[in-house]
Amino acid sequence: MKGDDPVKDAEPILSKYLPLVTPPADLAAARAELLAECPHGAAIVDRLLRPLAAQETIRNPPVLIVGEPGGGKTRLARRYGEVLGLQPAVYSMGGAMDAMAIAGVSRGWSTGGFSAPMREILRTRIANPLLVIDEVDKIGTSRHNGNAADALINQLGIETAARYRDVYLQADCDLSRVQWILTANTLAGIPRPLLDRCTILRLDEPGPEHLRALAGSILADVRADRGLDEVWCPPLDGVEWDALEAHWPGGSLRALRRLIEAVLDARDAGPRQ
Repeated sequence: MKGDDPVKDAEPILSKYLPLVTPPADLAAARAELLAECPHGAAIVDRLLRPLAAQETIRNPPVLIVGEPGGGKTRLARRYGEVLGLQPAVYSMGGAMDAMAIAGVSRGWSTGGFSAPMREILRTRIANPLLVIDEVDKIGTSRHNGNAADALINQLGIETAARYRDVYLQADCDLSRVQWILTANTLAGIPRPLLDRCTILRLDEPGPEHLRALAGSILADVRADRGLDEVWCPPLDGVEWDALEAHWPGGSLRALRRLIEAVLDARDAGPRQ
């Protein structure tokens, strides 16, 4: 979001008390919905939801989910935000060489803009939106135009977040209620000050016992991506389940999605012989 006047751009939220998203009335139903799509993430789902039972508003500390590539870390983080009404936004740090996407850009530059959390507060009009920062282990180490890890350290810190200086607005902003979930394939290379600000949770790889739940969820995503409904793209049949079970022993959800897409392509190609 960017106009000619940062103060005018931020006017909808300046000096206003923004609403805070509250925990769902039925946490058990929220848990069931999340586990239906990520059955191998039960420990993380419980860790995220359990504190909410005693909270009036959703307020978890920053979380870093670490696990193997393709294991569903980003999907779990995004769906957690969607199910709880936190209107999540995903920021990919893969190959990020500077801080601009996270820290924003000072006014006066042609690319001037708000910091990431300010953008999401403006977008959602809530004080505790969820930012999913994907692949933080791949943030570049260059200090040219700042470093994204340094910006995150300030935005996640308890004291610094409450009085975060947005470089575009040139004013202190209260980001203390913003919710954060970071993801990484490994902890190696992530700055220690950033790790110290996060609760680190490990997501184990899904196994073959999770195939049915995962495939059903992924099939729904593929349907949506292809603009199909259940009439034109019905559930998998017995032969198709046999094929998936034979070719997916567990592991990457990206690989499972490719297999499901291949099954649907085979349907389009004509009847099986």
